Amino acid sequence: MISVLSMTNPRWGDADHTYIVFDVIFSDNADGQPETLVARPSDPPTSRYFSEAAAGKYGPVADYSTPEPEPPPVPLTMSPAQLRIGLARSGLISEAEARAWRKNEALPVPVQKAIDQLLSADERFRAEETAFSMTRAERYDPLLIATIRIAKPELGDAEIDMLLDQFFRDWATI
Repeated sequence: MISVLSMTNPRWGDADHTYIVFDVIFSDNADGQPETLVARPSDPPTSRYFSEAAAGKYGPVADYSTPEPEPPPVPLTMSPAQLRIGLARSGLISEAEARAWRKNEALPVPVQKAIDQLLSADERFRAEETAFSMTRAERYDPLLIATIRIAKPELGDAEIDMLLDQFFRDWATI
């Protein structure tokens, strides 16, 4: 028979206080990670927990809080102009570098450094040609990720991933 080992974090599941949500660890949970239990007064298997929580057995029931809205989806592409403006406005390249790149005069320092780190001359040539002649910038482009690594060396992989997601949300719509 499965039993409840712990019930923590009681909180109202809605603004009308019609159900209570708990973090629960059951006896058959091998990894010990809590699961969510929803207790309703009208649901016989969970009504006891609802009554006990409402009476304070598990501590105060936290107020309902409106969930944060989901962030908008991450655009997967943007125009070269959006990329240059975004990189410049974000401080990852200078406006002068963005202008020189637009005129095909020179690549921004972080982009050029990312290209210079490529192993073969052929890879470097293709990357430079792509950087100068791209028609779309892609969210998961390895050169863009390498450029961010160079411009922001203090960031780890997860932080770079979050930065790029927000970067594309912010700048792909201008």
